[in-house]
Amino acid sequence: MIPTNLDRWLQQKYKYTTYFVAICILLISTYLSLLLSDHMAISKEINRLKLISTEMHARLVETRIQFAEVVTTFSKDIPSEVCSKQQIEKMQEHDVAAIFLQAVGYMKNNVIQCSSYSPTMDGLNLGSPINTEEDGTRVWINVDIPHWKKSNFVFYERLGWTVLIDPQHAIVALGDPKVTVGIFGIRSHTIFTARGKVYSEWLNRYKKEESQTFIDSVNNKLVYLTPAELDRSAIIAALPLEEIQKANKEFAKLFLPIGISIGLVLSFAFILLAKKRVSPKNIILKALINDEFYMEYQPILDLDTNACVGAEALIRWKSYEGKVIMPDFFIPVAEATGLMCQITAHVFKLVAMDMQTVFQQYPDIQIGINITAQDLLSGNLLELIEEFKTVGGAKSSQLVLEATERGLVNDAKSLQVMKEIRRQGVKIAIDDFGTGYSNLSYLTKFELDYIKIDKSFVDSVGTEAVTRHVAFHIIEMAKSLNLGMVAEGVETEIQAKLLSEKGVKYVQGWLFSKALSASNFETYLEKNAN
Repeated sequence: MIPTNLDRWLQQKYKYTTYFVAICILLISTYLSLLLSDHMAISKEINRLKLISTEMHARLVETRIQFAEVVTTFSKDIPSEVCSKQQIEKMQEHDVAAIFLQAVGYMKNNVIQCSSYSPTMDGLNLGSPINTEEDGTRVWINVDIPHWKKSNFVFYERLGWTVLIDPQHAIVALGDPKVTVGIFGIRSHTIFTARGKVYSEWLNRYKKEESQTFIDSVNNKLVYLTPAELDRSAIIAALPLEEIQKANKEFAKLFLPIGISIGLVLSFAFILLAKKRVSPKNIILKALINDEFYMEYQPILDLDTNACVGAEALIRWKSYEGKVIMPDFFIPVAEATGLMCQITAHVFKLVAMDMQTVFQQYPDIQIGINITAQDLLSGNLLELIEEFKTVGGAKSSQLVLEATERGLVNDAKSLQVMKEIRRQGVKIAIDDFGTGYSNLSYLTKFELDYIKIDKSFVDSVGTEAVTRHVAFHIIEMAKSLNLGMVAEGVETEIQAKLLSEKGVKYVQGWLFSKALSASNFETYLEKNAN
């Protein structure tokens, strides 16, 4: 089971950020679903306007085709009397057959001579045309015919043959009555026919040969403009924005639940991924990569001479945010997650670089590095020692490996590794002695050089605590095994005096110095080394 101190700290540190991002993901997914609903609603209504415009365009094209057929038919065999009874009957036949033509007739000098409506329109003077097209077709618009209820008719004429057109036929029974539709002249911006209110600013936005869509927020309309006949007329279709809102609600019923569901899934996945990424193991690995670990050195003094004879290398972690994380937090996690070997290798590297000058200037100095059972069983420890000596310029006698009692594994492989370490001249100490489960057979089997008496026992020295005698028993046992002793956590002169009297030669603790940076430790040595 992974210890929870670092877990709790990480959970507290990233808890609000993780949930904030998860909520943002849910809100963004919901917002995107609403955007999609709005986009789909607008697209639907634009397509609706396009379909209406396409139908209008088809009617205009058909009208032109019917006009062309009239001109072609009546121009083939022109009789000597163009307004004979037979000719008028022929005009009437074409009028009935062509659904978009109101009348067919013959014109001379801009005056209707005869037509399928003769004699009603006979003699009607149209005046000058509004436009003459490239093929000779002349156009009149907004023509009123006497005694007709309807007005604003359009006439086309070519080669004397003319047709009467009601522009309303292009828009009659066309789509929803709520949709505004109309036809206007491209050049003149004259509205030929319309259903509903057509605003002049819409016409002004038209660009030649280009269809365009825009929203008129002033008049609350979605507007679509498209050419009908090139260089002649254009079609306009518009609908109230309320129609988009109605469509939006329908699409939202579909997309909003999907968006919320996707948001919940993504948020949940993010929380799981975030927990994995901010797991203690990943945080430690990231710290190793980012070089967030550094070393401090706790001086060890000889009570006989008061000289500094070495130091214990202590790893420290300063996160990228500047927060110092103590070893009690991350070392148990590293051991539980299999990262101790990587941390130990990093420590060897840091100490070797920090102590290069120290090893050269103080040949008798000893630096202690903590190791674990994982290091002993990894098979890499001997290689680390060799690399340490090469990089740091250290002798074997200048290195002390400190293993806790729980790190002493009664295993043939680890025993062999420790024997090889000692054979090379590297010292081995048992750290925090008295807090684990070691017994006398363990101490003899592992052939140790030092015992480090845990601070919890040193604290009771010179007091009336029940445990005050434990430290002295440990001292006597070490003497019997001819082991060197280092008392940890010495903080008072009384402790130092009593320990010295009992035969403890080496001590470390705040009475003498707190843990120092590499540079400060060098300065300390200059004042306190032999």
